[in-house]
Amino acid sequence: ALVSIQLHASEPITRKNWINHPAIVEVRGIHKAVMKDKTLSVKTKKFNMDYCEPGEDESRAIYRDKNGVTRIYRFSGGSEDTTAQREIVYDANGTIRFAFIKAGATNGTKIEHRVYFSDAGQKIWEIQEKIKGPGYPFPTKWPEKDLIQNPWQRFNYTDLCAEL
Repeated sequence: ALVSIQLHASEPITRKNWINHPAIVEVRGIHKAVMKDKTLSVKTKKFNMDYCEPGEDESRAIYRDKNGVTRIYRFSGGSEDTTAQREIVYDANGTIRFAFIKAGATNGTKIEHRVYFSDAGQKIWEIQEKIKGPGYPFPTKWPEKDLIQNPWQRFNYTDLCAEL
């Protein structure tokens, strides 16, 4: 017989229940709605990597709604032996709700890393999955500097990299 498990938002999120936990389901719903929104305006920047330090952004894209609220922020970059694409999703208030990181290493390792946030912008769950390869010491807790709380400021940040 099939057993249905009713989860309540007050229950802690665990490896066993995270997929169906109400707090994660809510974030997934926000993510899905934002990804389907064809009315978002986008601005992009690309950088000349000849003048950049390892780990600097190669590209940035910011998607904003009609009220000027950032809903998606994407940026990518890497170092000599790794690369990472990050996608951060924000709710209608501009609060960070989800971060999805796809990273790879020169040894063939590929990972997907997901970070979920409450409606107050607090981290509630983080999980990493190795997709392929022998492994690489990617952080199991993703660095806060990549979990962009103020995407407009980060998008407009001028660093050593020359914009193309």
